[in-house]
Amino acid sequence: MSALHASRRWAAALFLAAAACSTSPAPQFVVSGTGTLTGILFYDKDRSGTFDPSAGDSALKNIHLLVYTRGTTDVLANADTHTDSAGRFSIADLPAGTHSLQIDTVGNSALVAFCNNPLPVSIYISETSFVSVDGRGGCVITIQEAELKSLGTRVTVRGTVTATLGQISTGQAYVEDATGGIQIFSPTGPTFAIGDVIEVSGTLAVFSNELELSGGTINTVSPGTPLVATDITTADASAAAGDQRANLQGRLVRVKAGKLLDAFTTGGGRNAVIDDGAGTLTVRIDSHVIADATTLPTTFTVGKCYNWTGILKAFTTPPVELFPRSLSDVTEVPCP
Repeated sequence: MSALHASRRWAAALFLAAAACSTSPAPQFVVSGTGTLTGILFYDKDRSGTFDPSAGDSALKNIHLLVYTRGTTDVLANADTHTDSAGRFSIADLPAGTHSLQIDTVGNSALVAFCNNPLPVSIYISETSFVSVDGRGGCVITIQEAELKSLGTRVTVRGTVTATLGQISTGQAYVEDATGGIQIFSPTGPTFAIGDVIEVSGTLAVFSNELELSGGTINTVSPGTPLVATDITTADASAAAGDQRANLQGRLVRVKAGKLLDAFTTGGGRNAVIDDGAGTLTVRIDSHVIADATTLPTTFTVGKCYNWTGILKAFTTPPVELFPRSLSDVTEVPCP
C-alpha cells in the first residue's frame, strides 16, 4: 500500500470515529399517566403502626395535607387537601412517580407528632395507592438530646430501666441509654421492672437541681436485660457535680472500695461520706431503701470499705450524691 493510500484510510477512520462520538443519545423515556393517592391519618396510642380503635387509636380529622414534587416544595396540581371526619383523604390525577406527602403541623396539637414527615409516596398509572400515617405522642430522641431541650419541652426517649418506680424515692424511676441517664417522675401507664426497655414521653423539668421528665406517659414496655453499673471514681462523680447534663448524671454507677468516713449523721441521718482514694462523695440511703434511718450506723461500719452501686444524682447541697437502690447495692470488700 502506498503512503498516500495509508494516509487517506487513516483520515477516513478518524472521520468515522468523530461522527460516531457526536451522535446525540436518544431522549429519556418519560412516564405519562396519572393515579390516585388515598390514606388515613390517626393517633397511634399503642404505637403499633396499625390503626386499631380497640387499642385507643383515633382518627385525625381536618389535617392539612400537600403533595410535593420529590425533592422540592412545589405543590402538585390539585394536591392540597384535608382529612375528613374519619381521618381519610383522597387525591386524584397525580402524575405517576414518587412524590412527597407533607403533613402541615401548623396549628396541630403539640401532643401529636408525625415522625416521618414528609412521607415518600409512589403513584402508579391508573391505580390507587394507599398510605397509613400514624401520629404519636412524640418522636424518640436520645436522652442527651432530650436534656439539651428547653425546660418545659415535651420529649420522648427510649431507655433501659435502672431504678424502678418508687425504689429510691416516691414517684421516681430512672432510665438510661448510650448517651446518658434521666429521672422519670410520676409516670402513668403500664408497669415496668429493672432491665425493661421503655419508651416514655414527658416534660423536661428541674427539681432540686436534677433534670427529670415530669408527668411522663409510658408508651411501650419491652422485656430486656438489666444494665451493668458503670465503674467510676469519686473524682469522676465530683467532675460531673457542676453539670446537670453531664453524661454520668442519672446513670447507674459503682464506686469500688469506697471507705466509709463517717456514720450516717447528716441529711436526716441518711447521708454519709465515702473516699476511694480519689476524693470524697456523699452517699444517701433514702427511706424506700431503709425505712428506719437509726439502723444505718450499725448496718455500715465507719472505716470499712464497700463497693457502692446506685444512681448518681445532681443535687443542690451537696451538688452530687450516690443513691443505692437497695441494701444489695452495697457490698463490703477489703480496703486497698
